[in-house]
Amino acid sequence: MVNEIENPFSQLPDVYNALDYMGINYIETTNCEADDMIASYVLSFCDNFNIVICSFDSNFFSLISERISVLRYRGKNTM
Repeated sequence: MVNEIENPFSQLPDVYNALDYMGINYIETTNCEADDMIASYVLSFCDNFNIVICSFDSNFFSLISERISVLRYRGKNTM
């Protein structure tokens, strides 16, 4: 049996409460992968906003444009 503390899904209600408290919108789905949803949002909003995707997933590099950047955080070596 997995300890509830070790199961990240047991903490989702706390995450949702924290996001609500900070006024941060969120969405979840079981119909596609997170990177597909992120790419869809990015392409939907990039005409009106400059967007920075923070991820180690190099598949996002294909989205890089004048208004879309990808930040791969590497601690103090991040440029």
